[in-house]
Amino acid sequence: MRLAIILATVVLVSGVVWTFYSQRGETADDGKVDPITQTHTTETRIIRRQSGELFKQKLQLAGLQQDVAELKSRDDEPPRAVEGPPLEVPMEEALANARAEKKARADNLDRLLKNDPVDRGWADAVEEKARTWASEENRAELTSLVCGSKFCRAEILPKDPADRRGVLDNATLTPPFNTNGYVYTPDPEGGASVIYFTKDGYAMNDITGEGESQK
Repeated sequence: MRLAIILATVVLVSGVVWTFYSQRGETADDGKVDPITQTHTTETRIIRRQSGELFKQKLQLAGLQQDVAELKSRDDEPPRAVEGPPLEVPMEEALANARAEKKARADNLDRLLKNDPVDRGWADAVEEKARTWASEENRAELTSLVCGSKFCRAEILPKDPADRRGVLDNATLTPPFNTNGYVYTPDPEGGASVIYFTKDGYAMNDITGEGESQK
C-alpha cells in the first residue's frame, strides 16, 4: 500500500512538470496559438485525464488486494477459544447426580431415625392409621413402618410398578402420611418406595437441617 502511494505521488509531480513545459510550447512567439500545437495539447489532456482515471482504478485495486490479503491472514490464524457460560451437563450425568443426591438424603434420614428415641404413644397411633390406609389401598402393601419421636419411615410396595405414582400420590394425601415429608424410590422399576413423614408441628428441614423439605 505504501508503494502505491509513492507511485501516485511521482506520477502527480511528473504530470505537473510536464504540463508546465507543454504550456510553454503551446503559444507561438507572436502570441498566437499554433493549430497543430493546440490539437496536440487537447489530445494530451485527454490522454492525461484517462491516465489519471486508470491510475485511480489501480489504486483502488491495490487497496482491495490488501484487504483480501488481511482477511486471508485472519482465516489462517488458529481458532480462538470462545469464552462463555459452561456447557450444560449431559442428561445421563444430570440424572445420575439427581439419584445420588436423593439417596444421600434418604441415608441421612435413616441415620437420624436410628438415633431418635421412640414416642410410643404417637407411634402406635401412626401405625393404626397406616394399617387402615393399606387395607383400603388395594394397589399396594405397607411392608415396613418405623417411628421415632419426630418422624416416621414407611415402606410401600406397589403390586404393579405402573401404579407407583398413583399409589404414592394417594398416600401423601392421606393420614398419617400427609404431613411434611420426603419420598424416595431406590428402584423405579421395582421394589418399595419410602415415605418419610413428620409428626404434626415439625418440618423435615428442621429435623435434617438440609434446607426446604420435599413432599
